Amino acid sequence: MSLKISSSSAEVNMFLNGVAFGANAPVIIPQVIDQNTVLLLHCDGINGSTVFPDSALAGGAPHSILPSGSTQVSTAQSKFGSASALFNGTTDYMSIADSPSWTLGSNDFTIEIQVRFNTLANNQYFITQRTSDGSNRAWGLARQNPNKLVFNYSTSAGISWTDEHIVNWSPATGVWYHIAACRDGANLRIFVDGVQIGVTYNASTDTIIDVTEMVSIGRNAHSGGSEYFDGYMDEIRVSNGKAWYTTNFTPPSAPFTPYI
Repeated sequence: MSLKISSSSAEVNMFLNGVAFGANAPVIIPQVIDQNTVLLLHCDGINGSTVFPDSALAGGAPHSILPSGSTQVSTAQSKFGSASALFNGTTDYMSIADSPSWTLGSNDFTIEIQVRFNTLANNQYFITQRTSDGSNRAWGLARQNPNKLVFNYSTSAGISWTDEHIVNWSPATGVWYHIAACRDGANLRIFVDGVQIGVTYNASTDTIIDVTEMVSIGRNAHSGGSEYFDGYMDEIRVSNGKAWYTTNFTPPSAPFTPYI
């Protein structure tokens, strides 16, 4: 075992066997499935499979995942494991029935996904819960063309989002990104690869409305479907009641596993 202490006028860093720890070390978040994990899709399986098991432990899980279009498991790309979910950008999405799992209310939460774009030409939704006629919408996480990342939510019924946290972000095709939207009390943050993008949005005491509508992954449900995602997704996780990330952190380096 070796202990090393380095210092400068700005900071003091400590290393144990080459690993930083202490106040100035990067935050490392346990990669676990806990009682707040209401959805977790590892997106593994046989190439071409349309089966996406939910590995979550809470909130009515496991949920049944219904893929539409040609949504399928693909071994061509993966962030972790040997596969991911492939979406074609025009007809592909997953749907999950309404559940108390999706009622975020005024709770802390974390919505996170590993994504890899094939194209960047249009708005692309990662995950959202809203009615198809646009009359009610609860929340959604999306990339807005050309260079924006947004988490939307509503505190009352209506055809428009009541709140939008929009940050600047310029992704590239063919690159994996870990994207996370986290609410911690009044603080709403968006992270990409462990780094907060933009300012912290003041969610105050807002209560996100509950809508009796399915969750869509890979599209916006409005008008029967729009703003489809074109690319791959992996490690799709929703945690209701826990803000996993409140400051910059080391992004996940392995699949989430059950807490023991």
